[in-house]
Amino acid sequence: MKSFVSHKNKDGTQNLQEWLSLLSGAGFEINSKASCCNDFRFESHLSSDINYQYLSVEVEPMKLTGRLRNSTNYYAMILVRKGHLIIRQGERTLDLKANNLCIVDPSAESTLMVQESSTVSIIYSSKDNFEFKLGYSISKILNSSYPLITSMGICFTGVAKCVNKAMEAAREVEVDFLCGNLLSFAAPCIAEGRRKANLNSFSRKDALRLRVEEVILKEIADPELSLDKIAKEVGVSGRYLSGLYSELDSSVMSRVKEQRLTLASQRLLEHRFRNTPILDIATKCGFKSLAHFSRSFKEKFGCSPAQWKKNSPHISI
Repeated sequence: MKSFVSHKNKDGTQNLQEWLSLLSGAGFEINSKASCCNDFRFESHLSSDINYQYLSVEVEPMKLTGRLRNSTNYYAMILVRKGHLIIRQGERTLDLKANNLCIVDPSAESTLMVQESSTVSIIYSSKDNFEFKLGYSISKILNSSYPLITSMGICFTGVAKCVNKAMEAAREVEVDFLCGNLLSFAAPCIAEGRRKANLNSFSRKDALRLRVEEVILKEIADPELSLDKIAKEVGVSGRYLSGLYSELDSSVMSRVKEQRLTLASQRLLEHRFRNTPILDIATKCGFKSLAHFSRSFKEKFGCSPAQWKKNSPHISI
């Protein structure tokens, strides 16, 4: 069973030492830290089995060295919404300014240097979740900085802002939805950044998986969308495409189902679909029947679409 936890004082503040104590209890091994830090605030949203953990931090200049214990095969996506910070892991240095994101291995010894007042969002999750949502191997994008300066990046930062706001009233299942959706939105931004930087490690397979994700989103309303149709659209055989996703212990059709459920759950939350019948939302997301949609939705999110729509805060995206 997952559970939702939020750590925040009534005034929304938390001093540095209290926060470091919480991190130590959660498995963060502190080796050195600043003696004081003014206006340090954080808010944490997580599941007890650490399916996803979302952390929002506001912090003044400081230096912190440490690592997460027992975090092998877990990773962190860091989005700098405001300010400037530097992360050092071994010989690798990441210089992250406002509207930059990166993915790091939190089990590696790291030094965090906050250069100016900064606001940071962090998603912490397993390797499997990252690879499933991003669509390609995380080793290809680890420890690189991706500036969000293109139209795609600007769109992502807008979605991230909405997610951060929605977290204030999110329930446990919504934390999973919001974090997973934000990772999915990050995939094309990272791919775009790699192409512009001409990084040779972005393989043909990674590019093909990204193309598959684009086709799925474009054709998501088609209830007859199949492996063969997608393969034909991207110019490869169905057998090759199936093998491409089996490398990630996934499948093309599971990605179709994931994208459909993600889009449907998002539309159920959005204000502009508030008066739209659930059947219409399901149909426009490619489900053949309300019964099939409801059953799949409950398997993923733990409640019916009607309960999700009724009990969730509606947001504008």
